[in-house]
Amino acid sequence: MQKQWVFKYKTDASPCGYGYKIQLVNSNSVLNETSVNIDCEYMSGWIYFPKNYLTDYKNSFVRMSKNQRKDFIKTFNN
Repeated sequence: MQKQWVFKYKTDASPCGYGYKIQLVNSNSVLNETSVNIDCEYMSGWIYFPKNYLTDYKNSFVRMSKNQRKDFIKTFNN
């Protein structure tokens, strides 16, 4: 994953918006985050983000509900 997730290719601007926010987390700190649109295959900054980058590693991701995300964010503000 670390070798594959090197983003350097730009994509054309698209009016798709963002459906996901991906956060790289280590214990209780967010190391990095970006917004991603799966259908149009791009992330923040119009960087190309192939769909399979999520499906290849789906077992490595944890999907949070809105309430879980609120609680998670609270830990950084305390």
